Amino acid sequence: MVAKAAGQGMEVSSKVYRASGIQLFSDVIERTPVDEGRLRGNWFVSVGSPSSETTSSKAAQNPASKMPKDAIKKKVFLTNNLPYAETVEFGKFGKGDGKTGKTTGSGYSSQAPAGMMRISVRRWPAILKTIAAKQAAK
Repeated sequence: MVAKAAGQGMEVSSKVYRASGIQLFSDVIERTPVDEGRLRGNWFVSVGSPSSETTSSKAAQNPASKMPKDAIKKKVFLTNNLPYAETVEFGKFGKGDGKTGKTTGSGYSSQAPAGMMRISVRRWPAILKTIAAKQAAK
């Protein structure tokens, strides 16, 4: 009886973890600013180790298609290897002149001045809580 309940609990936890991971990764991708689109198209979900891939595609990957069913038992990564991804995340563009509208005066992306990953990761507890509540209501 206890083993069955424990198994069911692990199954629910696994579903919540996977769904919240998909939501978190989707949130990062959606928050990624678009100029030409390559930055958004270069987010890769991988299992075991960070991806080293890049692509010329502008199409964003669907995290659900790469998130393993047993994600709770694995290390799952969301990686962007374009050389300017870190610059967009942390605002290292230098002093903007305000003429292009692409950067702020303090050197951040005008589309994502608080970053993409950092702001989404701060939302992780709320994402997790929302998905867990939905799962509990089933």
